[in-house]
Amino acid sequence: MKTVFNRIIGPPEQLGEPVRCRLGQAAAVGVTPKGEKELYFASNGLPATFYVLDLVKRDIKFSFDIPGSNAVWAMAVASDGNVYFSSSSDGVLYRYSPETRQVTSVAASADDFFVWDIQAADNGTVVSATYPHSKVFEYNIETARFSDLGRMSEEEQYARSVAVTANYIYSGIGSTIRLFRFDRSTCAKEELHIDGFTGEKGFIDRIWVMHGLLFLSVNQQEIVIYDEIHRRITGRFDSVGAVVHSEKDQAGYYFVHESKLLTYDRTTCEIKPVRELPGAARSAKIKLMQWMTLSGPEWATIAGAHIPDAATDSSPRHTVGEKSVLMIVSGYADVWYYDPQTNDIHHRVLDVPSKPLLIQSIEADEDGMLYIGGYHRGLCLYSTTEERILSQIPAFPQIEGMGFLNGKVYFGTYTKANVYVYDKSRPLNMLPDDRMAEANPRFAFPIGHQQDRPFTLASGEHQLYIGTIPDYGLNTGALTVYYELEDEWTVYPEIAPNLSIVGLAYKDGLLYGGTSIWGGIGKGPAENVAHLFIWDTVKKEIVKRFIPDIPDLDTPPLMIGELSAGPDGNIWGAVYGTIFVMEPVSGKVIRSRRVCESQYIGKFRPVYLRWGTDGLLYTALGRKLVVVDPGTLDYEIIDHGPLSIMALGQDGHLYYALGSELYRRKLSDQANDASSRILSGTAKESF
Repeated sequence: MKTVFNRIIGPPEQLGEPVRCRLGQAAAVGVTPKGEKELYFASNGLPATFYVLDLVKRDIKFSFDIPGSNAVWAMAVASDGNVYFSSSSDGVLYRYSPETRQVTSVAASADDFFVWDIQAADNGTVVSATYPHSKVFEYNIETARFSDLGRMSEEEQYARSVAVTANYIYSGIGSTIRLFRFDRSTCAKEELHIDGFTGEKGFIDRIWVMHGLLFLSVNQQEIVIYDEIHRRITGRFDSVGAVVHSEKDQAGYYFVHESKLLTYDRTTCEIKPVRELPGAARSAKIKLMQWMTLSGPEWATIAGAHIPDAATDSSPRHTVGEKSVLMIVSGYADVWYYDPQTNDIHHRVLDVPSKPLLIQSIEADEDGMLYIGGYHRGLCLYSTTEERILSQIPAFPQIEGMGFLNGKVYFGTYTKANVYVYDKSRPLNMLPDDRMAEANPRFAFPIGHQQDRPFTLASGEHQLYIGTIPDYGLNTGALTVYYELEDEWTVYPEIAPNLSIVGLAYKDGLLYGGTSIWGGIGKGPAENVAHLFIWDTVKKEIVKRFIPDIPDLDTPPLMIGELSAGPDGNIWGAVYGTIFVMEPVSGKVIRSRRVCESQYIGKFRPVYLRWGTDGLLYTALGRKLVVVDPGTLDYEIIDHGPLSIMALGQDGHLYYALGSELYRRKLSDQANDASSRILSGTAKESF
């Protein structure tokens, strides 16, 4: 408990981990030495967890929490029957033995901590693709030698995908699309030019080698078939992340798009629908497509059929022989078993628990609701008045920023800067296809224009203003204006050339914008200083673009945001650990105060500024919880963090996030709330 500017700020109360989701980025299947079929799945969380499940019954046989991790993108079953995987945190290569049911750390990359992909060759080699130096590593199972094969691209940061054959290692690069072939015998590296793709912004995020051709997943949206002998594209089709050959047709391939299983014929380029995937969410990415041979009893168990006991039942029975079944696994732990002979398909959900996710965003509305977004997915609606969760939407896209307009909540989401809307006047209605008009929340509109992360939203005069950070490898953000009455939007991509837009405030027909020198990941800044702009919302033009003169700032600003129209009629802004106040229209800075040095830990999320009903400013300056007296700019640090996500509830509490956990502190008047002096600091309810 602390007294700040005649306000009592209670001690931290831990409320639990509100955003939960069953979500994973990697899956594999294998057969144990005893012939047991197993499915391997890595679930996001704090920490991420590696699961071993019975492929038929789907129950958990083994689990392992990966130290210090929150996600696993890379996993493969190698020729020795063991499973190799790495997380996105420390570059460690882990090995799981199905025989001993033990996980062992076998190697680690010294430079690249984020492992994007792992693939295995038939000759006992496991290769991995990494970030941020676009490297490929090779692990020899027999000798236990871990080799750094070097950077695949000297210019790019992402070795996003990898495939390995007896002769070559192929590596897909981003954030500018490139494809390299590494000769395993000579160590020579050669770039393969993909006409129409090489040099464009984006990623080759997965690679398969089938029938002498390369199948390249581009931006998790389409598959491009590349003939490396003739150096040309021979086919392409839309897909959400995976493709597998047909076992009967040399020219046929199965893939998934828009919740449907389809086939592609590479000789005719014909696409044919096969089956709807029952229970598939539109947003689900397919992490695995692989053939498995199942026995009759195993297939009967999956299909839910009854098999009489031969010892007690002498009636004639129809037995099912071995079946070759296509396994399809989504990131939401759905698994589909498809029998191509009968066209039967069975949908099941893995027995994997929902796990708490990192909190990515928080906002509070005037009705006492908290909207809490997770990383990489998830939305939680928490009532501060009832002190309980009202709803969980596990599959909701990653929310970067939120805004409010006319009784609606707008969510700016990653990737591709899509905007969703929740109408508070209508019942919550979660549908598998969020583009349906009946869905609430529902998909509202795409920003497009190579934008990716909408971190700042402001509103005024029936209009919503959105500032964005561009896609990977780009520098210029955009301003988007949504005209709610007309249900139309316009994107202005050149408002701040070579800068992202990370702060917005509306006042009297003018929009004030703050920028950042940092754009999409994968490319360094093009400018060395951020600036402010003033935009006329009626004339739709820039009034002024300038670098603010902030007296107390310790270094030229690299990121200015967010901004807020204060109760005093001025525009308030933040530069990491410095608060400043400027006159509207002129943009002249009239006051400032530095709380801490500008370290710029984190280059995307703007500094939160929230005005209390008590007239004080609550903010996350310098990744600390800070209370500012707007009259004097005196301040008190009430929590040294590090933290960056906070909201001010209508119930008189300050809410903030630390990792996956939600906390609150009660704000009370010193004279009138004696009960605040005896707050216990313990959680009232656990999520």
